[in-house]
Parts: sequence; structure tokens; C-alpha cells
Amino acid sequence: MRLIAAVSCALAILVPASRTPAQAAEQRPAQHETETAAPASLPEVPKADFKELCNGHVTGAPGADGRPGPHILWTAYSSRATTPELAKRLTAKLAGVTHETHESCDLWRFDDKAHPIWDLCPVAVKGPASECAAPPAGTKSILIVSTMVGEY
Repeated sequence: MRLIAAVSCALAILVPASRTPAQAAEQRPAQHETETAAPASLPEVPKADFKELCNGHVTGAPGADGRPGPHILWTAYSSRATTPELAKRLTAKLAGVTHETHESCDLWRFDDKAHPIWDLCPVAVKGPASECAAPPAGTKSILIVSTMVGEY
């Protein structure tokens, strides 16, 4: 549990390498070619509520044994809806998924080997999305979808 919390904090603290959706599409391998593809059991981000901003990655701190830390892939999405409005809809959609609140944000942890996390915050909260181009005018919320890759 501490690793997952540390990963969530790492997303907010480390400076990620980010790409626009167009750049990511050029570099993104097909799902069958990579272990980073989201499992079929994970829901898609609701396109009616969110627009993809950019994506990137960070590498977690090395473990006590000196092995590299987990590689974290993330995608940032913007929304014109408020965080409480979206949290209410997502909580209903993601019934059975672990839901937590921290400060002004909502976080959902999926039960999957890649430890996927959806972190929904007001646009003013600093996080990986600050590495993206400025969100569209009227953006009120940012959703960060992240997964860990590799051994951890």
C-alpha cells in the first residue's frame, strides 16, 4: 500500500516527460506489442466528459536492493465539469473500485497488476498535467490516469 501511495506522490513531484496526443499516437505501439496496454477489465475514460491533453512517464526511486523503481505511464485529461460533479458520476460508474479522497481530489485504485490509478483534481492542483500545454479555456478539472510497468 505504501508503494502505491509513493507512486501517487511521485506523479505529483517528479517532472515527467510529456507528449501531446498527436506525438503520443506516433510513438504509441499497438496494444498487442506492449505490456503497457491497459487490461480489458479497466473502463475507458468517458469521452463525453474528458479531452486528452498529453501523456508522459516517470521512474520511481530505486528499491532498497538497488533495482530501478517502477516505470509509471500517465495520461492527463481535461474537463469543463467541476471535480465534485465528475467525482459523483465516476463513483457511480466505478462501483466496486477503491475510492479515496485526498485534499480536494478524488482517487480510484483499480485491482490490477499494473496498479492503475485515476486521480481527479481541480485544475489549480499541481501535478503531471502542468507539463502539458495549457488546458483549454474553461477547464475546471484534470484527470490523471496512471499505470506502473515493470517489476516492483
